[in-house]
Amino acid sequence: MRPVDKAHRKIVLTFDPATGRFTGMSGCNNLAGRFTVVEQTLTFKSDKSLQICRVDQRTERGVRSVIEDTRAYRMAGNTLVLLDDKGKLIGKLER
Repeated sequence: MRPVDKAHRKIVLTFDPATGRFTGMSGCNNLAGRFTVVEQTLTFKSDKSLQICRVDQRTERGVRSVIEDTRAYRMAGNTLVLLDDKGKLIGKLER
């Protein structure tokens, strides 16, 4: 995922498969929670409420939406493609 404009920082998520936890940064906010992978399904559960940053509200809302709406994934090279419950692309994370 990328910020809305180039003036903002990259969005970063790190996954720990041993613990099923993710951590990251959404531009303004720290992210943390759990993820579950079963075959091609992927779901996230945030440990804390995702706040909306006043500096870049559009990006923060987008990140929150992706965390809440991800239901599946696929790999395309070094890119994790995140999909909603209808199989629609909702985000991409590049390694």
